[in-house]
Amino acid sequence: MLDGQIGYPPAWSGAKPDDNDRIALYVRLSRVFRQLIASGVWARGSRLPTIAELSKEYQVGAVTVRQALAFLAAD
Repeated sequence: MLDGQIGYPPAWSGAKPDDNDRIALYVRLSRVFRQLIASGVWARGSRLPTIAELSKEYQVGAVTVRQALAFLAAD
C-alpha cells in the first residue's frame, strides 16, 4: 500500500497497518488512543466515539478496536 492512498487520520499516520509488523495492531491503536487522551482530544469524563465510529475512522475491525480499548484500560 502506498502512502497517501488511504487518508489516515493524523494520529494514525505514524502507525499504518503495514508499519511495525512485529507490534500487534491493537497495541499500536491503543497507543494512538493514549495520545488522544494525553493531548486532551479525548477529555477526561467525556464520551468516547463508538466502536463503529472508531472502526471506520481508523479502518480496522470492531474486534481490533475492542482489543485496543481493553489493552488501554488494563494498563
